Amino acid sequence: MIKDILVHLDGGAEDETRVAHARMLAEANGARLVGVLTALLPAFRVLADGVGDEGARHYDADARARCETHMARLEAIRLELCRRFANSAAMREVLRIDGFPETVCAQLVREVRRADLLVATCPYRAGHRRWDGLVEAAMLEGGRPLYLVPPGRPPADRIRSVVVAWKDGRELARAVGDAMPLLADAAGATLVCVPEPENPDPSDGLDAWAEHLRWHGVRASCRMLDGDAGPVGRLMIEEAHRLGADLIVLGAYGHSRLREWLVGGTTRDLLRLSDIPLLVAH
Repeated sequence: MIKDILVHLDGGAEDETRVAHARMLAEANGARLVGVLTALLPAFRVLADGVGDEGARHYDADARARCETHMARLEAIRLELCRRFANSAAMREVLRIDGFPETVCAQLVREVRRADLLVATCPYRAGHRRWDGLVEAAMLEGGRPLYLVPPGRPPADRIRSVVVAWKDGRELARAVGDAMPLLADAAGATLVCVPEPENPDPSDGLDAWAEHLRWHGVRASCRMLDGDAGPVGRLMIEEAHRLGADLIVLGAYGHSRLREWLVGGTTRDLLRLSDIPLLVAH
């Protein structure tokens, strides 16, 4: 079940887009919605040798003053977000996480682990790269699925059609399990498979997967694409458009960082290029 949804906020233009998607998901699942406002503290400057105690004290006072100003601005943003989204019955509160990058990532990961889903913006997009590391940490360390929104993409009124970017493995099994409430509520789900050089016949088990989904009440079908027609990620996106999909479900195959994909650039291409929302799990 999806009953506890976090939505990432930063006081920027994409907050409205993310909240719109989060509200659609919350209303469809009877879930509560919690905003998480993240911000980075001003970076400390490196003190030159010989600055002396007086210089150090002056720097410390200056740093504290800058941080207090920053914190006051963040609190004003948090209160404004609470006011702006007060008409959403599902939005209960807006948490605030601020600090240096590692601290913010670690705190967000802890919040994600106590929720069912995090709504964030797709990483690796020009003009929207500030929080790539945060999304990476949440995806690979949070243990929960992420619903990733292409910048500026308005939500559908509900998720009717889903494409599952099928590749047999633990990561996809986790993603499908996490997406099951959305899959079962959709009008149909298509498992899309694309042959790759290292696996020219990946369809073994595909029909069994579709049968498994049907036992969960999912209207599932299968589709094999021509692997020679182009990059796998682009083919998935094109097929999702052809099927009128509102969501693409995929597993995040990777090591400690998303940039070290075990499956080359396929998943990264989907994160970077898809104009359809993604549900991703690792």
